[in-house]
Amino acid sequence: MDGSLERGAVCLADIRTHLFLFGRMRQELARSRQTLNQTSSVDNLTRCLDGMVFSSLVDSFRDNAIARTGKRRGAFLVIDVDRFKSINERFGHAWGDEALRVIAHEIKASVRSGDLVGRIGGEEFGVFLPGANLENAEDVAERIRNLIAETLFEPGGKRCMLTVSVGAVVFEDQLEFDALFRAADQQLISAKKLGRNRVAMQEIPQDPLGASRPQA
Repeated sequence: MDGSLERGAVCLADIRTHLFLFGRMRQELARSRQTLNQTSSVDNLTRCLDGMVFSSLVDSFRDNAIARTGKRRGAFLVIDVDRFKSINERFGHAWGDEALRVIAHEIKASVRSGDLVGRIGGEEFGVFLPGANLENAEDVAERIRNLIAETLFEPGGKRCMLTVSVGAVVFEDQLEFDALFRAADQQLISAKKLGRNRVAMQEIPQDPLGASRPQA
């Protein structure tokens, strides 16, 4: 009788051990999946959103906003590092990568928790500001520009000034990502032509039918 009880207790202990180990395995698998999802959605160098993920999230916000309230106001910024090729040529690609990490950090430090920051090109970043108005967008764009210009960057002990140019559009009725990018990119070209290290911004007007359209 005592032997049966002892064998039962051993079996129960084995079952508990297996359940515990199974639970641990499920937790580790869940953590691995979460890490994999995070890894695949961010740029390895800058830890900003991957370009494709960023553009998809911008379009998803547009679709969700229509479903919830129909309101899709916000702003979209394209940020390009000025004379980035020169940094690589003077100090090497490793320092060029470090410059991108520094700039990405300052951009992410300049936005709200609900805003999106993505790396959309080699030295180009996108910032999506849902719900922002013209004043909000100007504040964020200038904050980013100023913080980067004031950053101490000394590759190999040599002072190198980092600057960015920012092209931005503010909209009342959000367009798809490609249209937002084209409109903001036109403003970026204007900022470059005006001498770099500056912000150029445009409000996208809303037509009588309720759809925003970029100005020619």
